[in-house]
Amino acid sequence: MPLLEKSVHEAIPGWAYWEEIQALYEYAMKAPDGNFAELGVWAGRTAIPLALAAQDRNSKLFAIDPWESENVTHRHVSWQMNVAHEIFLTNLKTLDLERYVYIITRPGLHAAAEYPLVHLQPLSLVHIDAVDAGWEHFALLTVWWNLLIPGGYMFVHDVKKLPEGMGHESGRPDMGVLRATERWELLSGVKRHGETLGHWIYRKEK
Repeated sequence: MPLLEKSVHEAIPGWAYWEEIQALYEYAMKAPDGNFAELGVWAGRTAIPLALAAQDRNSKLFAIDPWESENVTHRHVSWQMNVAHEIFLTNLKTLDLERYVYIITRPGLHAAAEYPLVHLQPLSLVHIDAVDAGWEHFALLTVWWNLLIPGGYMFVHDVKKLPEGMGHESGRPDMGVLRATERWELLSGVKRHGETLGHWIYRKEK
């Protein structure tokens, strides 16, 4: 199924903008054959377009989020994590996407250890939208990059300053995520392939 109307995607709570939603879907459609993973699903604003691409390509999206942290403020409204989780599950059912999504309610590092033991299909796109402490974010980048197959893509969110009035209330990147990502680039030697409004994109060379 192609992307839905812009207004439908933007009605899902979250911080991603239409350009980012389009980019995730387009890269998922051109990635090598394989599964996708998203770390930090919340209500599914970016997971739903990846699930649509998984449906188109007869693959699976691994939606990874423990949904157990404190409440999150979105557009000045406090959201309970279980409410965000229910919104995601409801949208999957409404759009008939449940069979294309495998939900892992564990932290990203635990899920990375599980993936190669349980799931034999290669991983061709990873979207990391989990704001963790610097060392943990560095570890997330490292382990999920190692799971990615050659030609695959990794999207990292919260690393860019957004235009005034967009994104998180401050419009600034998460400094822990930014510094951890820059350090990962330096130590791994991986170069940026591109970017969206709020992401840096990496492509694993063949």
